[in-house]
Amino acid sequence: MVRVNEKPYKVVKARPKYDKLSRVIVTDQPLELFGRWQTEEYMPPIAFNGKVPRNAYGNVELFKPCMLPIGTV
Repeated sequence: MVRVNEKPYKVVKARPKYDKLSRVIVTDQPLELFGRWQTEEYMPPIAFNGKVPRNAYGNVELFKPCMLPIGTV
């Protein structure tokens, strides 16, 4: 995760991409790049009563083992 109040090391022009909603190719979008020294490890939320927290859509977001909430198996 990017640290709080970090400014991007570099800003480049992003590649063009197609917006499905408006059916237009979006160009000239800025893309902020951050270095490793500007980031920190993700701190997972604490599980209460052994239950894994879910997002607003009811999904559990676990992309890596380090994302498993504290207090779960």
